[in-house]
Amino acid sequence: MATADELVEAYIRACNEPDAAERRRLLGLCWGDDGALTGPNYEVKGRAAMESYFTGFQERNRGARVVAISGFDAHHDVVRYGWRIYRGDDSILAEGVDTAIIGPDGRIARVLMFYGPLPPATTQKSEANT
Repeated sequence: MATADELVEAYIRACNEPDAAERRRLLGLCWGDDGALTGPNYEVKGRAAMESYFTGFQERNRGARVVAISGFDAHHDVVRYGWRIYRGDDSILAEGVDTAIIGPDGRIARVLMFYGPLPPATTQKSEANT
């Protein structure tokens, strides 16, 4: 069974892979049959939908690539990591943090995407936690 690190690495490679057959193979290794990608304004469910989503991403963002910008922090069936998307000219398109949940079949069951840095704590909330 693949480690959480190996699953996330295969997921990122699939996102960047221009060859549809290789992208499908990579998703077969790392993405559960009913896996879901959930962002602030969208949700993509199922491996076939992920293939289409990655194809559309590549078509809309020619030359863009996703990279992990942190190590993988995992415990139990959850892994989190920072990511950045670079445009073809190496400028930053987006960045954020993902939390991936590994399913009972040993593949990714869900990725929760958060864009940008964490918001600052309000004074009232910060003081309440001290």
